[in-house]
Amino acid sequence: MKKAAALGTLLKSRREKTPYKVNFAITFQCTSRCTTCNIWKKYKEEPTLRERELPLQEIEAFFKKLPPTILWLSLTGGDPFLREDLPEIVAAAVGSLPSLQVISIPSNGLLEEKIASAVEKAMALDPLPEVYLTFSLDGPPEVHDAIRGVKGAYGRTWQTYNRIKKLTASDKRFHIGLETTLSRLNVDSAEPFLRELIAQGHDVTLTIAHNADLYGNQEEGELLPVGDAKKISAILEAVTESLSKRKPEEL
Repeated sequence: MKKAAALGTLLKSRREKTPYKVNFAITFQCTSRCTTCNIWKKYKEEPTLRERELPLQEIEAFFKKLPPTILWLSLTGGDPFLREDLPEIVAAAVGSLPSLQVISIPSNGLLEEKIASAVEKAMALDPLPEVYLTFSLDGPPEVHDAIRGVKGAYGRTWQTYNRIKKLTASDKRFHIGLETTLSRLNVDSAEPFLRELIAQGHDVTLTIAHNADLYGNQEEGELLPVGDAKKISAILEAVTESLSKRKPEEL
């Protein structure tokens, strides 16, 4: 990342009160059946929503209307890799956002071939900012599969993750990691699971499950058991300890 340019843009963002990051859900399509998120139900319950997904031309027009202080674009969903034109969306962002330095894309990792194909196309883009791809693993196989609602999901995601790491190993623009969403369903297993991943050298992102209109889970009740403060503190400690071992220039 070009740190001097990023700092200048951040200062401009603060001065002009414009955003530096955009979270953009490009699809509600999803092959998971998560118990903490109901995005996957949206098109099933209202099929016309699928027809109203923004086409590439309108997405590009949206990018062009964003302020020039956008440094970070998060393309989310659903699973963004279910958009056949994902590489073209990335290219449109690069061409429309002059200060863009980071693109992040989360995935459940279930569609290995589709993901590998999209990543290969993205690798051919030049210029291209730093790209952070994270694949969801919420715990050991039995925990992950139960949360994601797909039998064998853990193994499929793990295989995709390793394939994409190998595919992008020689391209320093790509950063491949794992992402765990903490909820009441994995609070008991998360700490040892995360510590093992970190000890093995994997980059891990921790996300906290929460209620939001995007996820359609406002009626799901408490997603994170706040009463388990000791467990949650131990989980956070496991993740933050790994950060403290890195040099500042690596963060």
